[in-house]
Amino acid sequence: MISIMVEPGVEPQHPSMSSSAASSTVAPLAPREHGAYGQLGFPLLSALIAGRPTLASSCLVAATVAAFLGHEPLLVLLGQRGARAQREGATLARRRLVACGSLATVFGVLAVGMAQPVARVAMLVPRVAGLLLLPFV
Repeated sequence: MISIMVEPGVEPQHPSMSSSAASSTVAPLAPREHGAYGQLGFPLLSALIAGRPTLASSCLVAATVAAFLGHEPLLVLLGQRGARAQREGATLARRRLVACGSLATVFGVLAVGMAQPVARVAMLVPRVAGLLLLPFV
């Protein structure tokens, strides 16, 4: 049996953890919901494989992936991953959110600009649905 001597007010650590490893555990900024990767990836890849990939559709895929990757940093900044994750990861989360948001915006604007008129109309459907559902999120 291993006994650990701890000073009063100091949290005990597992013997295999170094003090730096114990104090530097920050929530990762990759999406934690692993099923979401499949829910995002399979429809995007299926659409690109089944249809005729164009530069506009590739930009739309890039914008969607960037928005998806920006979701976890947003949750950290809003405190949805806990106060500690918010406190310790705010700087990195803010940078990552700005980067992902910028990429999503640039690729989204390029996709809309390069898309054919019928595709632009089709892109409105999820936008309108998202705006209508926003109050419930």
